[in-house]
Amino acid sequence: MLMSNKAMFYKILVKNAMKEIESLIDVDGNDSVVVNLCCGDLSTYIDYIKRNKIGELYQCEEPLGYVTEIDLIGGVVFTKSIVNGNYDEELEKQAVIDWVNLWFKKYRERVVIETNPRQPDKDVIAGKAVIDTLFTKEEYNELLNMVIDVYLQHNEVALTYIMAESAIFKIIGSYSSGFEWTTDKKINLPSVIFCEVRRMINTKGKLIHLTTEKDYLKFSEYRFDGTQSL
Repeated sequence: MLMSNKAMFYKILVKNAMKEIESLIDVDGNDSVVVNLCCGDLSTYIDYIKRNKIGELYQCEEPLGYVTEIDLIGGVVFTKSIVNGNYDEELEKQAVIDWVNLWFKKYRERVVIETNPRQPDKDVIAGKAVIDTLFTKEEYNELLNMVIDVYLQHNEVALTYIMAESAIFKIIGSYSSGFEWTTDKKINLPSVIFCEVRRMINTKGKLIHLTTEKDYLKFSEYRFDGTQSL
């Protein structure tokens, strides 16, 4: 996670960027939860930058590897700032503004806010129980980071962490309750989850459903509600 002073700095930038994008947004009131979601996703993205050393791609004359829109926006700037500790404040501000613009576009495209809670997805609940009891923390974190990377490589910057967790829980929960999770089966699991991830990525329109609950938004589920897949 981001250090507290850096997190506060980014939160201010996120708020300012959101007000520029949508003048009616109440960043310190009713819409503060949207700000928090965006800041959480920004933190997930910066962890991705550090984990994959995205900034190193730009130290060559020709970029190496898979370069995405979000990498072009902030790969070098965030790497210099977060990893190396030296940064240009104006460049960093612009990188955050550009990133928030992309995030808001994806948020509007992908997220539905609902007032009536849905029945929890049985597979998601079952999958979380399996993770909690049969996977080590290291195994789960490695799997989660792999899935997050795939989403971000396809510019799915809004609620990335939630989508990754949901895909993992849903697939694992779809196996029978007596399924034996051997080491070999855990090793082969990512390829199965990636099929679900690609299905989500290639689905047009709304994907994440959030339910209002008091002063915050509670993740309800992700589902395919008749939108067309590519």
